[in-house]
Amino acid sequence: MQADHELNIRKINSVIWWMAGVVESLIGLRVLLKIMAANPGNPFANFVYAITDLFLLPFQGLTANPSSEGMVLEVSSVVAMIVYLLIAWMITELIRVLMSRNPNNL
Repeated sequence: MQADHELNIRKINSVIWWMAGVVESLIGLRVLLKIMAANPGNPFANFVYAITDLFLLPFQGLTANPSSEGMVLEVSSVVAMIVYLLIAWMITELIRVLMSRNPNNL
């Protein structure tokens, strides 16, 4: 029974890390596209920008974004990646602590 409970905790945490990985990958792809000065009119670039805009909304205007000849380094996007990584880590640790039946696992 304890093994099943621990397995469930690991599965929940795996799903959280998978979702965080998807968000991190999309934002990382956006950063790369912006650095490469990808054409925002391109359907793929437009798709990536549209999806990531939602995740980057809280970080808009946080810092200046240095640019040169169409290339942009979105520093706020890099900050967002770090913040989302920390949030995923905190949530998984909180789940582990709250759902753990074995006090030795804390």
